[in-house]
Amino acid sequence: MDIQKVRSLVLKIADEVDRYSDGKNRGETDTEKLLREKAGLLANDLNNIVQEIQGYVELLLQQENNPEKARAYLHAIGQAAERATRVSARLEEFSRKAHEGTPRKPAAAPDGPVDHGLNVESPIGDEDLELKKARPIANPEGRHPLVMIVDDEPQICELLELVLTTSGFKVLSAYNGQEALTLYRQYQGEIKLVILDYIMPGPNGVDVYRALKEVDSEVKAFLVSGHQEAQTVHDLLAMGILGFLSKPYSAERLLNRVREAIGVGG
Repeated sequence: MDIQKVRSLVLKIADEVDRYSDGKNRGETDTEKLLREKAGLLANDLNNIVQEIQGYVELLLQQENNPEKARAYLHAIGQAAERATRVSARLEEFSRKAHEGTPRKPAAAPDGPVDHGLNVESPIGDEDLELKKARPIANPEGRHPLVMIVDDEPQICELLELVLTTSGFKVLSAYNGQEALTLYRQYQGEIKLVILDYIMPGPNGVDVYRALKEVDSEVKAFLVSGHQEAQTVHDLLAMGILGFLSKPYSAERLLNRVREAIGVGG
């Protein structure tokens, strides 16, 4: 799989969307908006995989004397490469459709306020307690505070857990917004930082951050993604979010951001 070729496809899609919108001097049609959003989602999928490969390569380089772990990391890299190949095929198909101008039916706009399904007021119930059992803290005896990862891709959660626990952090993972909210409410006071994926099915990172703010106005969080909107980031900084980390990033960059946010050393 040629990563550079896949990246060039992302740029090609962006060029096609620019062609449809005829620059910034006229409004976006529904079809153009869908094309732009689809391109962003595919680019985000690709960046997630590139991030995973980069992370496991960094971990692999640290395993000179542990061949068993090295083999496990190589296997994870191979699986990520296979997924990247599938994303490459989807990008090729989308690029072709974008070039042809394939019409797409726009989604209906909601009539009232959007309900993202994040309940911040209901009492903790049996299902919430079961989730807590199903998502145990990784490295519970770690020397550094508890960090919660929120990402809909378990592979990314697993990778970040490895990076953070290796550096002494306790780590908790949530696979969607409701899980994040449920776990945060049960570990409130213990979770010192939330790492939020920006693009997720259902409530996205922005929605989750706003819900967490209702639970704890002092919550510390930053967003991670391969796709971002400048205005959204600006608005979130005004709301109090700590910042935005773009994928792909190195383990060192991630750890520096986490340490800075929590105020701990190496």
